Amino acid sequence: TSTNAPQFMCNSLEGIDGLSLYDLASLNNIFLNCYSLKKPIDIINTTATQIASTYAYCYKLKEINNFIIPDATSNNNAFSGCFTLEKINKINISGITSPSSMFNSLYNLKHINFDGEIIGNISLNNCVKLEHESILNILNHLKDLTGLTAQKLTLGSNLKRLSDEEKAIAINKNWTLA
Repeated sequence: TSTNAPQFMCNSLEGIDGLSLYDLASLNNIFLNCYSLKKPIDIINTTATQIASTYAYCYKLKEINNFIIPDATSNNNAFSGCFTLEKINKINISGITSPSSMFNSLYNLKHINFDGEIIGNISLNNCVKLEHESILNILNHLKDLTGLTAQKLTLGSNLKRLSDEEKAIAINKNWTLA
């Protein structure tokens, strides 16, 4: 069993079948620069702590079904450059204390479904096409920080799409909205 993920950097790789990443300690750069990747594998891993640039610069990637890495503590631009990514159907990054840079360049992201708590500052301000349902999913998965240090959820232009009652979901959990 390997403890480090291979670094593919396969420019012409379009899909992956039969690859298991379950027991890898790091997923850093695993699909970095796989420009043509359209069919990613489900990533369900309970041991990886690092996911930096996991899917960075996968330009043709439109959908990710499972990105379940609850013990990851480091993310550093996991989806950087995934400009065409529209859906993340199930994501659990509940160990990451600052997922703020994770969603920086997801301009076409419409759907995201969190499974697990969001525990640290997170920015989705570039995700200008988020569906209302996805924004509510995010609010409902924010960790209750009552009595703890407040964290910030940056929604950018998506913030104006929320009612005061919906904003209160985050505010009542000691989150600042921006």
